[in-house]
Amino acid sequence: MAATAAATGAWKIGVPAPVKSEKKPPTNFTRLTVRYPNCFLNTRPKVPAIRALGQEGNSSGGDDDTGISQEDVQFVLKMAAGSIAVGGGIKYGSIIFPEMTKPNIVQALIMVSTPVVVAIWLLINQSRQDRQS
Repeated sequence: MAATAAATGAWKIGVPAPVKSEKKPPTNFTRLTVRYPNCFLNTRPKVPAIRALGQEGNSSGGDDDTGISQEDVQFVLKMAAGSIAVGGGIKYGSIIFPEMTKPNIVQALIMVSTPVVVAIWLLINQSRQDRQS
């Protein structure tokens, strides 16, 4: 009895014998990523920026050599300030105006449907003006 238990590998009742798992050979993709780990990180070619020239042969962007005009900088600053203000209003608005956080289905429907109704009305008026002229 002990000889058969030793031959099968089961020494205790209810404990299975250890099973040897076979390792799968690595695929070509695995070999490639192990040898060259950064080969798939940045595959886009680096292309210099193409800018149109103005009437005088200068770049049509800003006056400086970076290609960023003063108007672009002002626009980005305004967008950043507006985003910060709106984010603060959303986060702390319920403290300042607690009426805003109370659910109201009528007010929500009005807020959602008003832009659509105004857009339809503007399109109808524009279409009527185009037909008359």
